[in-house]
Amino acid sequence: MVEIEKKIVISGAAGTGKSTLIEGLREVGFPCMKEVSRTIINEQLSIDGDILPWKDVQAFSEHCIKKTKVDMKLNPEFAFCDRGLLDYYIHSVVRNSEILPEIPFEQCHETYHSIVFYCPLWESIYEQEPQRPESFEHQIAVDSISRKVYAHAGFELVEVPKVSVKERCLFVKEELEVRGISVNI
Repeated sequence: MVEIEKKIVISGAAGTGKSTLIEGLREVGFPCMKEVSRTIINEQLSIDGDILPWKDVQAFSEHCIKKTKVDMKLNPEFAFCDRGLLDYYIHSVVRNSEILPEIPFEQCHETYHSIVFYCPLWESIYEQEPQRPESFEHQIAVDSISRKVYAHAGFELVEVPKVSVKERCLFVKEELEVRGISVNI
């Protein structure tokens, strides 16, 4: 087994169970980093701000990237990450932003492991809410672009099955073991 030091991204469109999976992994003892974008969205909604993906995607993406970089410096050790730097670039692409944020692809490969656990679209669990006002149809576009961007950037997507949280956590643990990746918890 090889001890992993890089972070592992858990990605996918909104409402696919990423945060629930992260919480499940945390509960069984894995180190995890929360989704920065949800924190920023909640802060902006509480002050009626405009740094939201559906209002100013460029400012939102840049803010998420900046906050993620700060969080990674504060937490340099291994962790599962609820979204990665590429996800904020994807937000801008999906919304056809005229100016795309600069993504430090080299930093992504230095920081993140080459595998990304990818939560696929799952319509039966998708819920619109104030932090996620987009339709499921919007998430179909996010899913398509996310898969392409991660693949183009050289990451291998490992699709997480649509099963219970406990089974998803077991899948992640087993997938790491099959790949010879060890994580001390």
